[in-house]
Amino acid sequence: MNCAILSYASEKYHSNRMIIDAGKKRNHNVFVLNPDNIVMYLSDKEGHNRIYTNENGILERLPKIDCIIPRLTDVSKSATIVDFFTNNIGVYSTQSAVSIKMCASKWSTLMKSSEAGIRVPKTIFCTKFNSFNVDSFIDSLQLPIVLKLNKGSQGVGTMLFSDRNALKTTAETFSKQGTPFILQEMIKINGKQADYRTITIGNECVATMKKTVNSSNEFRTNLARKGTAEPYQLSEKERLFCLKIAKAMGADTCGIDWMIQDGEPVLLEVNSNYGTKIIDVVGNNFFDDLFFFIEIAVVDFNENRKKEIMERKENSILYDLIENLKVELNKKTNLIKDMLENEKMNKLFDSIKGKELNYLDSEKKEKEIKIKKPQDIIEMMTDMLEIEK
Repeated sequence: MNCAILSYASEKYHSNRMIIDAGKKRNHNVFVLNPDNIVMYLSDKEGHNRIYTNENGILERLPKIDCIIPRLTDVSKSATIVDFFTNNIGVYSTQSAVSIKMCASKWSTLMKSSEAGIRVPKTIFCTKFNSFNVDSFIDSLQLPIVLKLNKGSQGVGTMLFSDRNALKTTAETFSKQGTPFILQEMIKINGKQADYRTITIGNECVATMKKTVNSSNEFRTNLARKGTAEPYQLSEKERLFCLKIAKAMGADTCGIDWMIQDGEPVLLEVNSNYGTKIIDVVGNNFFDDLFFFIEIAVVDFNENRKKEIMERKENSILYDLIENLKVELNKKTNLIKDMLENEKMNKLFDSIKGKELNYLDSEKKEKEIKIKKPQDIIEMMTDMLEIEK
């Protein structure tokens, strides 16, 4: 298969190199496609949309691509490109445009997960914070409270507040700047603060690590914040918890951050573009698992795509047929109306009213009808008509 990694980084970039090597092991042609060089072309004819590259000012049509693997942080651009690949061109993607957008928003992730019955921390999202409602929010969540920018990764934009005034000042400042953020309860655990990262691919949890803070002055466990990590074995409850989240996100693969509160797993956030440091921690290059999954997913995607195209064509034919029938029915309705109002028809009805008539239908079968009303005459005449096929 031809598999394109959507990435601004080159093929030499560590994670891209790992994906390429994993693909080559299974005899796939894997290459990096920079979104800045992509040109999307919509044709005026169905099935003729195209993807081109415009590298160094040279426009070239891309060869047939079987799969794309998005590895982008620019959500709006990556979602648009993925949407075009999957829906307009018909190429399988390991991330859907919908799941990329959802994972990019911490609030959307938690909202969708909560809707699916997944436990999340007490969280507040408000379109406008002020000194009055922040006070009530603080009373509801209770200090210390975590403030998170709605978009961000590696702990950037995540702050812990134990002081009411400091939190109010920060919340009001972000609100005036139009910067979306959420307020969230601080989940406390015994001992050092710790959470977990699980990578899911299809219906499998392929890697999980436990992350622990490495400083008394730090509450974020991110490895980018010098947290420590170790492999972790999921319980059955935790495994099902993670798979339920991935399903709610509509993601064939994702990185899930979660914690344990009172013995129960609680979702923190979901990453569509997850990092690769976990591979060094658990010792399993899950990109091998990813390509094994892709091989099956591409076949299923293409079969479903063919069914959808056939259904669209059938629905289009059916629609045209219904519209034509409406026109014909309207003509016949008007004809019947005219016939019922015709003086000769009324005289004919008066002469045969109450009589039983024998006739041959369009298939030359003998039929019998008793004339009780003028419509009976029309029914008999209609039944006798031969329709050319």
